[in-house]
Amino acid sequence: MQKIALISTVRGPLNELKMFVNYHLNIGIDEIILFFDYPEEINLDYFTQYSQVTTIRCTPEYWAAIGNKRPELTPSRQIINVNKGIQIAREKNCNWITHIDRDELINPLSDLKKILAKCKADALKYKIMEAFSDREQYDTIFDTTYFKKNPNRRRIQVMKFLGCSSSLYNNEYFRSHKASKMAIKINDKLQKFGIHDPLEFDKSLVIKRTSQIRLLHYDCVGINEWKEKWNYRLDGTGSTRSLRTNRQEQLNAYADAKEKGEEELSKLFKKLHTIPKQDKVILYLLGMLGKVNLDRRLFDKAN
Repeated sequence: MQKIALISTVRGPLNELKMFVNYHLNIGIDEIILFFDYPEEINLDYFTQYSQVTTIRCTPEYWAAIGNKRPELTPSRQIINVNKGIQIAREKNCNWITHIDRDELINPLSDLKKILAKCKADALKYKIMEAFSDREQYDTIFDTTYFKKNPNRRRIQVMKFLGCSSSLYNNEYFRSHKASKMAIKINDKLQKFGIHDPLEFDKSLVIKRTSQIRLLHYDCVGINEWKEKWNYRLDGTGSTRSLRTNRQEQLNAYADAKEKGEEELSKLFKKLHTIPKQDKVILYLLGMLGKVNLDRRLFDKAN
């Protein structure tokens, strides 16, 4: 029997966390283990109505109890939390875990449990798609249906040749991470997990890529979400060990635009997170754009 736990370190608006939880329970996730990075920001009591959801407040007492001072960097906290989550998942008799962020949705193209049951490998790496905006305001990040895909070097060269350079930023198509996430078996081969991949593991551990499960990354959908994410990095509450060059340049551009005011922020958001109409047809034909129309009932709490 396949039993899978989803582990995530989260912060953000309650309405989107509800959607995140409901969606994943409805697609077949058995247990959801949420580590609330800033528990004072949200009413966690809401989730007590879910028997399949475990909530952990990452308070000073939490960090002291596991023998750690609260790490300054967000990825360091995530790594500690995911490995604590794996312990909890074991106790709940799960044999798979997946570690994703609250702005990501797992999108299996058929029954999730059947896909995992057929897997001979120790882990399945999802096919990643990155959402983009076709307007400035959304009610929630999960309201867009447009996604970028296939950001490989050859396709980017063709994009440039066909005049779609305005859809690139410093020669990159995706704005956030190109590395996807995975479902991985809880077995003796896995000793320590990281953000995307195992950190400590037996050499015999096998990871395969799958096109049967997609990771939908809703990075910066709408200008408000975009501002919030970059403000977290500027104020240090969302700090990371290091940003790749393109992301650092996005942060620098955001900080500069913020100093100049709302009009400049709006211009930068449009440049970074929308795609010009003239580029869309070409990108669709190249297989670099697509639509994903999720059943909106998946975001509702199951009866």
